[in-house]
Amino acid sequence: MGRPLRVLIIEDSEDDTQLLLRELRRDGYEVESERVETAEAMQSALTQKNWDLILSDYSLPGFGGLQALEVLKARGQDLPFILISGTIGEETAVSALKAGANDFLIKGKFARLGPAIERELREAESRRERKQAEDALRVSEARYRLAARATNDVIWEWGPKTNELMWSENAQSIFGYIPEEIKAEAAWWDEHIHPEDHERVVNDINAFRESSGMIWADEYRFLRRDGSIAYIVDRAYVERDADGKPVRMIGAMSDITERKRAEEALRESEEKIQNIIRHSSSMFYTRTADHVLTYVSPQSRDILDCEPEEAMVHWQEFLSDNPSNRQGIEAAEHAIETGGHQPPYELELITRNGRKIWVQVDESPVVKDAKTIAIVGSLTDITERKRAEEEIKKQLDELQRWHNATLGRETRVLDLKREVNELLGQTGKPPRYPSAET
Repeated sequence: MGRPLRVLIIEDSEDDTQLLLRELRRDGYEVESERVETAEAMQSALTQKNWDLILSDYSLPGFGGLQALEVLKARGQDLPFILISGTIGEETAVSALKAGANDFLIKGKFARLGPAIERELREAESRRERKQAEDALRVSEARYRLAARATNDVIWEWGPKTNELMWSENAQSIFGYIPEEIKAEAAWWDEHIHPEDHERVVNDINAFRESSGMIWADEYRFLRRDGSIAYIVDRAYVERDADGKPVRMIGAMSDITERKRAEEALRESEEKIQNIIRHSSSMFYTRTADHVLTYVSPQSRDILDCEPEEAMVHWQEFLSDNPSNRQGIEAAEHAIETGGHQPPYELELITRNGRKIWVQVDESPVVKDAKTIAIVGSLTDITERKRAEEEIKKQLDELQRWHNATLGRETRVLDLKREVNELLGQTGKPPRYPSAET
């Protein structure tokens, strides 16, 4: 059984057509063919069927090989087109080849027909495969561009054979470089790694390329065009051949600068808070809205005579039975219910060692979605202040009693002086205590 071949023949002679078909069968082809003589018939044949090859007479009445070639080109179809004629000269043949014909044969001399067809079919298949690959590449590149635009990451691809490093368009917006400055070389990436990170990162990625690993990731600083620094998380996947050698490496650089700044600001804030806690005499704590302590600072050792962990579990045991504690507990409940900051209140506590102390409690609610989710507070030992206040109160009370007693004696003396003056006046004598009369 011969090789199948679908041939569109442009020829006005049935005899010449049969001659061609006989030659094709002799060359081992099982031929399916159609003969046309006009442009309209050619258009119809090309529309209705798929063809492998066109064989065309150079000169037909009203329609020739060059016109047929123009019809084929206008349709954008890539089919081998071989001209056949017995009356054409070499110069005309060359012009026809330049116009797009694939080959030119002389009628009656068909020794080259089979090899010419085989060659043109092979080249046509090669062109189709190349076009399919190019179309697939265009689709892949379009998807790549869309994916790169859909993310804030800088997508890159490294080819080990050429050492080229291709960048997505995001490299311009994230790093600030204009396209002409972004070189398709691995050295360009190398040069823009922060000097303090350079050796570590380059050594790490080179070691990875020589390993059998598939996934690489690192975090480093990258220099922007304006001289500022971008903090980068770089992740990549490497394709390897059968020997484990890198074929290509595709990665994505994520700009985490804002996250790094936020982390640094949080770290500094936490450090300041810890410094305040370390150098404060007050005990700090946090608790949930249902009174579960989640943190107690080390000052519990000085104030409550116990470790923070014990204070977190047994804090209610430190409350004394002093009735005044009820007012403070009610204030704490009110803060939870309203989410509002309450004035400081005082509690009497009994420490783990049995000491009776007074503390000032200052609490602030943490509110989310109009609901109190936690309480942040501090305890300050005010025992000495309370003792001092009590001593001052005692002294004031004593002074008041002395004042009242002294004021009473002075009043009685003044009354006596007035009585003496009155008696002397009754006897016609002058008053002995003139100051008592004012």
